[in-house]
Amino acid sequence: MTGAMLAPAASGDPAEDIFGSLRHEGERLYIAAAWPGTGRFHDAAELDVAPGGDFVLFTATFLDDRESPKRTDLCELRIDDGELSRLSPCETGSRKSGAYGPCGTIIACLRDWQGDGHWQLELLDRTHGQSVRPPALPGSVEYLRWSPCGRKLLVGTVGPGGDRSSVEGAVRRTAEAACAQPWEPRIDRGYDDAAWRRLLIYSLDTESWEPAINGPVTVWEADWCGDHAIAAIVSDDQGEGAWFDARLELFALGASGGLRPSGTLDQLGWVRGSADGKWIAIVDAVCSDRWVVAGDLILIEAGSNSVHRIDCGFDVTHVEWRGADHLLVAGVDGLESVAAMVTPSSRQTSELWRSQATSVAGHSVKIAGRGDSGDFVLAGEGFAQAPEIALVSQGLYRCLFCLYADQPGVLPAFDVRAMEWRAGDGLNIEGWLLTPAAPPPWPLVVQVHGGPVAHWRPAWLGRRIPSALLLSRGFAVLLANPRGSSGRGRAFAGAVRGDMGGADAEDLVSGVEELIAAGLVDPARIGITGVSYGGFMTAWLLTQSRRFAAGVSVAPIINHQTHRLLSNISRFSELFVGAPEQFPDGPWRERSPLFFARQVQVPTLTICGALDRCTPPIEAEQFHAALRCAGAVSELVTYPLEGHGIRGFPAVIDYAARLVAWFVAHMPAQSFAYSGHSRR
Repeated sequence: MTGAMLAPAASGDPAEDIFGSLRHEGERLYIAAAWPGTGRFHDAAELDVAPGGDFVLFTATFLDDRESPKRTDLCELRIDDGELSRLSPCETGSRKSGAYGPCGTIIACLRDWQGDGHWQLELLDRTHGQSVRPPALPGSVEYLRWSPCGRKLLVGTVGPGGDRSSVEGAVRRTAEAACAQPWEPRIDRGYDDAAWRRLLIYSLDTESWEPAINGPVTVWEADWCGDHAIAAIVSDDQGEGAWFDARLELFALGASGGLRPSGTLDQLGWVRGSADGKWIAIVDAVCSDRWVVAGDLILIEAGSNSVHRIDCGFDVTHVEWRGADHLLVAGVDGLESVAAMVTPSSRQTSELWRSQATSVAGHSVKIAGRGDSGDFVLAGEGFAQAPEIALVSQGLYRCLFCLYADQPGVLPAFDVRAMEWRAGDGLNIEGWLLTPAAPPPWPLVVQVHGGPVAHWRPAWLGRRIPSALLLSRGFAVLLANPRGSSGRGRAFAGAVRGDMGGADAEDLVSGVEELIAAGLVDPARIGITGVSYGGFMTAWLLTQSRRFAAGVSVAPIINHQTHRLLSNISRFSELFVGAPEQFPDGPWRERSPLFFARQVQVPTLTICGALDRCTPPIEAEQFHAALRCAGAVSELVTYPLEGHGIRGFPAVIDYAARLVAWFVAHMPAQSFAYSGHSRR
């Protein structure tokens, strides 16, 4: 971004002046990182490589202007020379999830013609530049898969009453139907025929749809296993919480019942069938969020139903067949991102690449293979490394296209160091420490990730506005991966089950104590914040520890009793806190911040989205009310158009400014500007 920007005029109220200044800085960072109105894209995701290996297809994100929501479209990048082109630009709505057909001449994608979230199938002919719009389906399409023969598409749909996952905002896809008369009641019978997730097949030859599976099941994910069978993750219930107990089944086309592999599996994701129909690959993991699955690779022989658990040496988050006996996988190993090739016939794993400094944007490490040689492409980035599309060939990382190559720096000066410390029981805990351009000891803000089964890894701070603003104001930021986080194996992730708020909370406090003992942070100025599980942990530690001077809890669970009854993922509390027979006593009460609110003695800001179905706003409202009754300094901020986490513009700027202003007001630090150097 070029050109000077004027700071907001002083109001005379120090708190308001802090907030106004931070909102101005946050908007400047947002505009510099998103380029509204320029036509340039600022993000790349969902990469796919053409069958010939010469092009990369990806979903590009851009902003028409500052006020409009983000739009996406498909772009192609030629690997040899980095030439970029936008495929048949859509003037309205968006495109995403592009996938080359096996022949390479047809691209299937999802198209949102009206910009209303009603995604449908679209086919693009690369040879003639034509667009084909198949008959529309009820609801919205969530994903698509080409058949090995290239003449059919497997499509997963969700009805208008279905919820988005927690990582997508946890809101209903469409508003509830209005009653015919204003006085008419809404009726909840515990189910909704408009919420089912269905699986259909589109034939390019007949240009028609047919059901892929007959029977009343919810299909969360599915893929072809050869041309005549489908491997699917299914449940009998339609609710979002049913995913926690979903199972894998293998269906013959049009069948109403499937073959279930033997053995006990936890949460499942990334199911992929081999083109010859011999193998099914899937990831089995301890999970807390749909679409955030990191765990063990499972290979199933479709003919014999034999199950093989493959030790890849890391938590797998991506699975992709690259031939009959080549399976490309990627994931996380501690603080590193890793890619490898698995040979199913021999059960052998060959590592292709790993990096601590570079990872992939999004909630999971995902890559796209280039042939069966082990080469692949990814959207790489790091804390200070702007997003780029890169090729890894023979283990060497090479940038193909940098999204910010001609842009000036937009981030404050900061340093990054990988950390490791020992918890009270002797377990090693890892994390990242981001430090400002000032000498220690620093004021510190602990940022707790969501989940609990998730993890912090390198991600460009141009998108993480709260972290960038904290650094610009002289705060250090600790990104800890306590037990329950991904990247350390099944036992480490599973350690949080039934004990959320126990040893994982101690892991965070022990990391803070390590920094204090090293003289790096000021023990009187330590704050804590987080979203979802991070919001719960923030509230919980404020009730249990005197180490923190201020806290900002976002989209929290405050009362496990009300969360189980009102959330769309009621199974969550059962898995991570305790069994329902312990309701209302036992750990459900013992680990609910609400019942300890009287112990909070520091200023607390609680933030929520009014449309959140994962952690409903009643959770935040209870905490704020309890804190006020106890005489604590408390403020509640509710965003009327947001769901789980604050995502929309300009709400995201307002949210970032309020969060940072809370810490600046209650544990102030030296102020810095975005010029890349400190300013006193």
